[in-house]
Amino acid sequence: MTRATDRRPPLGRDRQNPVLARLASLSLLFAAALLQACATNPVTGSPDLVLMSESEEIARGAQYHQQILKQYSVYDDPELQRYVNDIGQELAAKSHRSELDFHFTVLDSPEINAFALPGGYVYITRGIMAYFNSEAELAGVIGHEIGHVTARHSVRQQSTSAVTGLLAGVLAQAAGINPNNQLVNLASTAFVRGYGRDHELEADRLGAEYLARSGRDPENMIEVVRLLKNQQLFARAQADGQPPQGGYHALFATHPDNDTRLQQVIRAASQYKQGEWVDPGRERYLRAIDGMVFGPSAEQGVVRDGNFYHLALDAQLRAPRGWRIDNRPDSLLFIHPDETALSVVRLEDAGGADDPQAWLQAKLGGTRLSDGRALRAGDWRGYAATGVSDNTPWGQRKVRFACLLRDGNAWLFVATSKEHADFELLIEHFDAIPASLRALDASAREAARPLRIRLTRGGDGGYRALRPQTAFDSRAEARLRLLNGDYPGGEPQPGELLKLVN
Repeated sequence: MTRATDRRPPLGRDRQNPVLARLASLSLLFAAALLQACATNPVTGSPDLVLMSESEEIARGAQYHQQILKQYSVYDDPELQRYVNDIGQELAAKSHRSELDFHFTVLDSPEINAFALPGGYVYITRGIMAYFNSEAELAGVIGHEIGHVTARHSVRQQSTSAVTGLLAGVLAQAAGINPNNQLVNLASTAFVRGYGRDHELEADRLGAEYLARSGRDPENMIEVVRLLKNQQLFARAQADGQPPQGGYHALFATHPDNDTRLQQVIRAASQYKQGEWVDPGRERYLRAIDGMVFGPSAEQGVVRDGNFYHLALDAQLRAPRGWRIDNRPDSLLFIHPDETALSVVRLEDAGGADDPQAWLQAKLGGTRLSDGRALRAGDWRGYAATGVSDNTPWGQRKVRFACLLRDGNAWLFVATSKEHADFELLIEHFDAIPASLRALDASAREAARPLRIRLTRGGDGGYRALRPQTAFDSRAEARLRLLNGDYPGGEPQPGELLKLVN
């Protein structure tokens, strides 16, 4: 109600608020676009906001798959690949999208992880497979990842991200706000922070259903939860109580095995039971992974006792005393004991170059170099010099560059320090790292040999008696318990089939 003396025109006349008018027209277009974007969810049968057709989803998955294969190698074991694929296809055939062409791949990575891409691409690392102790546990993780695909979680995530970003941009434009404003960006991503607990729980529910429909007891998924929680406990103990980094993304890894909602969705899957549950397949699984690489592979290089060994490259490097080595997929890091200095090592194509000084200067473009000197490391010819770079963890710093050439490869070393005053004091260490490069001798070749899963039978002496048979150099008993599902204090039964690493 307005006073009689109020002569303002009603909404919609020429004095209408321009922001509201803009929003009104845009909201109609936005609502129409949303109606067109809604599709039927394959799992629930309810309308679902997606901005991607199934054919687009499949094409996107194939595109991402090629990117994954650039980052990871496929584990070179056709029998193991076939074993995992057979289990995956069996579960996928019981899923809500059984018509989809699913692809299951074991990645040659020591990471403890599994994930899925749009369109039916599911990946599992040999790193996580090393810790499974039955076929049922493997099937539990595969079923969970199939659940992400069937419920179109990644597609829904991308669609929500696109819509919230569009909505934030519309609101910002109508209100005269810069769309790049930090608050707007925060608003547009507030609903998109990974899958989130609800999606992970839905994937657990679907995975449990697919296990039950294939005759597998979904209760085995609880064992996977225990396994991953023990991984976290062990990692925390190794890191003096610090939270572990990385790990499997799923709800498995973030909730305890007595989580009520998790137990409810798993046990609800029993309604799909037909007959007796199939055997969990403990020995069948262990024999399938017998001989599987544990930790870094020959193609990734091995770090032992302050040395880095690489069989495929016929090369080894030594860290300065007290420094540690972090072997990453795309680089090798040598890190100072107090983390105030580091040297990053990358292998690049030398492009036929035979002059290390000229190659390094060309690589660095216009960077001015000083204090240069020739390096000699075994059969490698090299050059080291000092420059300045803005791209260090501590901003602009002096940087020690070095390169070594041989067999068409260029080993590039980039070293710097947090404190300016320490740089000159550390140059000797910085240069010692490339200077340590050598070809492998007989003992180094043995050290570079990747570790593998081996099987044995438990005896009366428990894990203590197995310590001499394993390559674990610290906390061997705890590591064996973790590997065999007995962490933190369990012991094997006499005659039980167990995993070793050597």
